[in-house]
Amino acid sequence: MKKVTEYIFLSVLSAMAIVSCDGYLDPGPQPTRLFDVDFEPGFNIIGVLRVDGMEGSSFVHVERVYHIEEVEDEFEPTIEDASVVITDLQSGISTEFFYESREEEFMNYTDSLFLPKINREYSIRIAGADLPELTGTTVVPSVPVIDSSSVAISSDKCKFTILGCNDAFMYDVVLVTLNSEGLIGLMQRIIATDDQSVEASFDLDPDYGTIQWAEIYAYDENLAFYLNVSMTIKPQSYQETATTVNGGYGCFGSVVQSVFFF
Repeated sequence: MKKVTEYIFLSVLSAMAIVSCDGYLDPGPQPTRLFDVDFEPGFNIIGVLRVDGMEGSSFVHVERVYHIEEVEDEFEPTIEDASVVITDLQSGISTEFFYESREEEFMNYTDSLFLPKINREYSIRIAGADLPELTGTTVVPSVPVIDSSSVAISSDKCKFTILGCNDAFMYDVVLVTLNSEGLIGLMQRIIATDDQSVEASFDLDPDYGTIQWAEIYAYDENLAFYLNVSMTIKPQSYQETATTVNGGYGCFGSVVQSVFFF
């Protein structure tokens, strides 16, 4: 189950760049005003506090902003010697994350014992490398819960309701099934509205096999925004910079996972 969960989460992160191939040769969106900006060096990060029952799964990936002209063979924008500190703003306890490089994975800053708490606000501070200090905050969402009385399963559909909470801004719901070839993950992304409950609905096929469990990922406001920024590969397109941190670029957010067995 751990491998399935890790695969799903990495797939979610890989989906950050959402592209559109319709009318590829047509010009994309254009700016509505003139900009006169200079290149400003700074950190560019993706930091995710994860509540998934596993210590040390939270991470911060740190790079520097760079000119496109710098990109060449063996180019590496990752910064290995920054100071990365996560602070629980309620308890005042700070945890320093250290750089760790693993084969076939992002080179991240982590702490093997760190496990964030739900409904707590955390701050991040990144300094060093002769770059401006980067800061940001995130409020860890509540554990997403399925209303067991709402579960309805038929031969061609599975649906259920996720009870609303006011600190989750988006859900990724993964229905896991098992057939003769192994596990299959069906994913649905749902944008939350205030504290209203939301319904997840999956179309089923006999080839999917039998339903095993559902995994629900509840995202804070920062990650929900960052994951839904519309990116484009159309030429001559303009896109404003999306960031949820101060003094730099990127996102610092949090996600909480729960598992419901059928």
